[in-house]
Amino acid sequence: NEAYGMLDGFLADGNKYVGGDEMTLGDLSIWPTMLSFRNLIPVDAEKFPRLVKWLELMSTRPTNAENQQGADENYKMMKKCMDGEPLVMPGK
Repeated sequence: NEAYGMLDGFLADGNKYVGGDEMTLGDLSIWPTMLSFRNLIPVDAEKFPRLVKWLELMSTRPTNAENQQGADENYKMMKKCMDGEPLVMPGK
């Protein structure tokens, strides 16, 4: 939740994106990570309303479906690791 709070703070002062009013590499790099982690640690809309709004905005991007598919696979891998299962890389 601390990281969510930091991201929510970057979106303060009416910033549309984490770096201001324009999308930056920061948004594009944080977005896929958030797609995975919000499955592990849901974002509380009451605590982090600006972050939820940003997530909704980013989900309108044309590449959202591909990013979500990769994030779902990443989440499955992280969950297995957290559950103590050995990490097996695809094709190995």
